[in-house]
Amino acid sequence: MTQIRCTARLRKEMGLKPADLAKTGAAKSILGDWYAHLFFFDRKKCVLFAAEKSLLCFTRLAVTRAELRQLDDLFRDGLFRLLLDEGFASEQATGLFDQCRDVSYAMGVDRSMTGSVTELIRMADHWLYSRGGLKGIDLAELNHDLNTVPMSRTNYERAVPLSMRLLAGASD
Repeated sequence: MTQIRCTARLRKEMGLKPADLAKTGAAKSILGDWYAHLFFFDRKKCVLFAAEKSLLCFTRLAVTRAELRQLDDLFRDGLFRLLLDEGFASEQATGLFDQCRDVSYAMGVDRSMTGSVTELIRMADHWLYSRGGLKGIDLAELNHDLNTVPMSRTNYERAVPLSMRLLAGASD
């Protein structure tokens, strides 16, 4: 099971009440819990998802409220596309995707993770602006660029190679 830790703004948009949230527990996913943050670009709702242990991330742009209320489907679709685009081995992708079949929602608890995701959102916002906005963006390219940024949380290791290493270690 995968836990998606949502910001208060995203939980409100999704219509989640405190009773709908799972109790926080140890991460059962190889990459840890996923953090989901709602942000706006050109007055359109966008979501950035990031894995706790590797900061592997992807965005979903110009999403509707109905799509947000089905966040687990939005998450799995985005994750599947990211794994294909970044060239993960099929057994790694399958293993990670299988862990994400069941999703629960929780509040964010790691302030360091929140800071890292906020920085990724700033970068995404800058790249969206510099590349012509939502109409001119190649989503796979944006996600790839976000995953090539070295971050202090991961000791400046890039997200995709770190995630591949974590997934390979789990399958051994």
